[in-house]
Amino acid sequence: MKLGGVVLLEEDPVVIVNRLRARDNQDANLADVVETADAVRDHARDVTTQLGVALITITSPTLEVLTRAIATLLAMRVGVES
Repeated sequence: MKLGGVVLLEEDPVVIVNRLRARDNQDANLADVVETADAVRDHARDVTTQLGVALITITSPTLEVLTRAIATLLAMRVGVES
């Protein structure tokens, strides 16, 4: 079984900070969230490049957009396996 691709889900850093504050009842640092998100994005690019698979990045995903991204990856995989 070969990995067909990666879907990276992103969110506005301010939204992430607000969610962390609500969840953990602690202050979250916006700069730290931005730095972490940048590092995750860079890592996803590096890994997908090394593996030779697609990277689809979605910001503030809806179920519809996520479903389309997965369908796209599955269609690409079917095209490769045919």
